Amino acid sequence: MRAAKERTTRAGVPLDSQCADIDVMRDPGRDFTLSDRFRALPKYAAELRAQGIRLIPLLDPFIYERMFPWEGRDLAERTGDRADVWAKTPAGKDATGGGWFLYNAKFPDYTNPVAKVRW
Repeated sequence: MRAAKERTTRAGVPLDSQCADIDVMRDPGRDFTLSDRFRALPKYAAELRAQGIRLIPLLDPFIYERMFPWEGRDLAERTGDRADVWAKTPAGKDATGGGWFLYNAKFPDYTNPVAKVRW
């Protein structure tokens, strides 16, 4: 990310924001997590901010369900379950669907005021 920013500014291209794609996540589909490879991201974000550049993290519009039976649910899924923010089927169950990968994902119900605040 730093190299891309340096190339851009060196070329004289105005830069007021830089995006961080899902590569910064701990695992694919695990929003609100940070990969070990990007441990320094908060410090880098502060450096950008000091230069008047905003860091924009890209988030998936969903949270993956537990991917494997032996895996625990991640914090975003657990807290979303407790707050009941997921889109529902006509039968009132959590609606699940495909995300970027082959696993089921839960989608926040953006018409739910609680989901809007949480997300």
